Amino acid sequence: MTSATTRRGKRMALLALIGMLASFFFAGPLAAQSTDAELEVLRADLRSDRGQLTIRPAEAPEVLEVELKSDGEIIPAAVRSLGRSSVDSYTVLIVDDSETADQVVGFSQIREGALRYLDSLSANTKVMLVAGGGGNPEVDALVPFTNDHAEVRAAINDMEPGGGSVMWNSISRSAQALLGQGDGVRNVVAVMASTGTSSTIPGSVARGNLLNANAGFAVVAPGIDNLQIGEFTDVAATLRGGFSVRTDNDSTMADAGRRAAEIHEGTLVVEFDSTLVPEAATTLEVAIGGNSTEFRFVPGGIAVGEGLTPPQVQNTSRLEILRGDRGAVIAVTLGVVAALLFSFAMMQIFAGNDNTLNNTLAVYGADEMTEEQRAADAAFASVRSRIVEQVVEKAESAAESRGSLQTTTNMLQKAEIPLRVGEAMAIQVGIVVLAAVLGFLFFGSPVGALMLIIPAAIFPSMFVKLKVKRRMAKLEAQLPDTLNLLSSTLKAGYSFLQGIDAVGNEAEEPLAGEFRRTVNEARLGRDIDDALDDLAERVDSVDLLWAVVAIKIQREVGGNLAELLSTVANTMTARERLRGEVAALTAEGKMSAYVLVALPLLVGVAMYFMNPEYISNLWNHTMGFVAMGAGALGMVVGSLWMRKIIDIKI
Repeated sequence: MTSATTRRGKRMALLALIGMLASFFFAGPLAAQSTDAELEVLRADLRSDRGQLTIRPAEAPEVLEVELKSDGEIIPAAVRSLGRSSVDSYTVLIVDDSETADQVVGFSQIREGALRYLDSLSANTKVMLVAGGGGNPEVDALVPFTNDHAEVRAAINDMEPGGGSVMWNSISRSAQALLGQGDGVRNVVAVMASTGTSSTIPGSVARGNLLNANAGFAVVAPGIDNLQIGEFTDVAATLRGGFSVRTDNDSTMADAGRRAAEIHEGTLVVEFDSTLVPEAATTLEVAIGGNSTEFRFVPGGIAVGEGLTPPQVQNTSRLEILRGDRGAVIAVTLGVVAALLFSFAMMQIFAGNDNTLNNTLAVYGADEMTEEQRAADAAFASVRSRIVEQVVEKAESAAESRGSLQTTTNMLQKAEIPLRVGEAMAIQVGIVVLAAVLGFLFFGSPVGALMLIIPAAIFPSMFVKLKVKRRMAKLEAQLPDTLNLLSSTLKAGYSFLQGIDAVGNEAEEPLAGEFRRTVNEARLGRDIDDALDDLAERVDSVDLLWAVVAIKIQREVGGNLAELLSTVANTMTARERLRGEVAALTAEGKMSAYVLVALPLLVGVAMYFMNPEYISNLWNHTMGFVAMGAGALGMVVGSLWMRKIIDIKI
C-alpha cells in the first residue's frame, strides 16, 4: 500500500466523522420539533367575575399547585380536578362493532376497552353511546347523553359485531350531537379496530365538525402493524385535547381504555378572580407542577379550541429550515453518506496489510516499488494497532471454524479487494454497528434500526459478488483478443514463456495482471503447467480452461501452438456472437417472466394501499394463508419453468 493510499484512507475516515457529526447536528432540531406541550389549555371562561381555565397536563402533577400570571403579575388562583368542579363534561363513546374490527382483534376486546373506559369516568360525566359498525351511514345514538353509566354499560354488552365500518360517519354524528349540549369539556372517544372503509363522509369533513363543536378526539386502538388508522390518529393529533392510545405486547384494549379515561379524568380546572386581570391583557401564563404555558383569551368572554392558540413566537434562527421533514431527509442522507465513507476508509486503511501472493511477487514484476514506497509501507505496518490485529485474527478464526475462510479468501481475490478475511469481516461488523446506531438515532425504535441493519449486513457481500461478476465478465470478453495476441507473439518467434510475458505487459487489465502473475510464478521455479492450471482456476472461465488444456496437450504431443491458439480464439468469438443472438431472441421471454413474477406482488401492494380491509382477509383467515401459500408455490414453479425454457446452453 502506498503512502498516498494511506493518506486517502485517513481523509475518508475524517470525512466520515464530519458526516456523522453533521447528521447529529441536523437531528437535533428534528428531535426538538417533536416535543409535546406539557400543559394544554382546553377552555378559558372569563364571562363572570369567577374565571375558569380548563387544563389538561401531559402527566399528573405530584403537587397540585397553580401559579397564574398576567404581564408578570401573579393572580391568586386555585386548582381542582374536573370531576370536583362546576364545569360540565360531555363524552361521546364510539364502539367499533364492525365485522372488520371483530376479525382484526375480536369484538370482545373492543367491548372490554369501551367498558373499562366507561367505568373509569367520574359519575357526573354525561355519556352518549354510538356504534361505529353496521354499515349504515345514517348513524343514530344507541344511548343519548346520560349520567346513568349503567344504562350505557348494558347497551355496550348488548352490541354484536356486523356490517361495514362507518367510523367517520359516527365521528361526524357525535360532533353534531355535542353542539346541542351546554358549555363544558367535550370529548369524542373512538374504541376502534377498522379504517372506516364503508363511511360516506371523508375524514376532513369529520375533523371540521369536531372543530366546529370544539371537541377533543381520542383514539383507542390495538397496536397491530397492518391496522392502518393513521388518518384517525392524525386528526386526533391536530385537535386540541386530542390523543391516541394503542396497545403493545404488554397491554390489552382494556388497559388502553383505562389509560384514555385517566387522561380525560386528569383534566384540571383553575379558578381565579377575573377582575384582577388587566383590561389591556390578552394572554395569560399558567404553571402547574413545574410546567407552564401561555395562551390567548377573550376579555369578558369564553375561548375554546382554536381560539386558545398560543401566541406565535417569531423564530429568526437560520437553523429553522432544518426542522421538520426537510431536516429528517438531510440527516438521514448525511448518515448514509457517512456510513459509506467510513466503510471505504476502512478498506483503504486495512488494505495496507496486503500479504497475498500478488504482493509477494510484486518485486519480481515489471512495476517495481521504490525505496520510499517500501519505507512508507514498513512504517505503516509498524504502527498498526494491536487491537485491530486481534480483531482480525478472531474474525479469521470464526470464519475458519465455520468453514468459510477459503471461500471468502477466493471471493476477495477474484474481486481484487486487497483485504484479509478477518479485515473484511471486521469492516462488515463495523458497518452493521454504525447502521444500528443511525437507525436508533433517526427512528428511535428497534424496528427502525432493523430497517438499516438488514441492508447494512447484506450490502458488503453483494458488493463483493458484484465486483466478482463484473471482473469475470471483463475477463471473458478479453480472452479472444488476448489469445490472438499470444498467438501473434509465438508467430513472431517468441518462446511460450516470453509470449506470456509480452501479453502481461501489452494486454488490458485485469487479464494482463493474471498473466503477469503466471510469469512471476514460473520465474520463481514453479512448473509452467501448474502455473497455467492455477491461472484457469483463478479466472474461473470455461473458455480459458479449454485453452489451458489445449496448450498442455500441445506441449506434450507437439504441433503448431500459434495456429491452435488462433483457432481457440476464433471459436470463443463465434460462441460469444451466438450468445448475443440468443440473448436478443430470449429477451422478450425474460421480460415476460419478470413481469409475471412481479405482477402478483405489485397488485397485492396496490390493493393494500387502496383497500386494506379487503386484502387483510388473506392474513386474518386460515383460507387466506392457504391461498397465499398456493400462490407462492405456483409462482416458484412457474418461475423455474420459465427459467428452464429461456436458459439455452451454448
